Amino acid sequence: MNMATATTSLGPNRTRIKMVNLTGRGVYQKGQTSKTPSKPVRASAQGQDCQMRLVGCQNDTATVVLCHSRRGGFGGTGVKPMDFWGYYGCNHCHSNEERLATFEDLYMAIGRTQVLLHLQGLLKMK
Repeated sequence: MNMATATTSLGPNRTRIKMVNLTGRGVYQKGQTSKTPSKPVRASAQGQDCQMRLVGCQNDTATVVLCHSRRGGFGGTGVKPMDFWGYYGCNHCHSNEERLATFEDLYMAIGRTQVLLHLQGLLKMK
């Protein structure tokens, strides 16, 4: 990927350097996310039912977390997608998503999770 830099003046003798690609989008280091994570959204997964429901799913609510999928272009290597592009998933479904889940499975799980987040007041429409 071709990289460029953008600088922002922070005052005398202080400059912030931000890596951007040629389209002007920010380049993030491994482990960084594009936006601040939502702790209430991630915490809301505790005790929920698994929304992926793959073959072999035990719906073990003790292992359900907010799972992020990089499929469909909503993330990349070392960049976790934003929390609204996630689903409540148990350990089995999360670890087998890329091997067993179709895009329809993924979109349905994300959709069901978004409905639950909306009902909890954690996902709002303007």
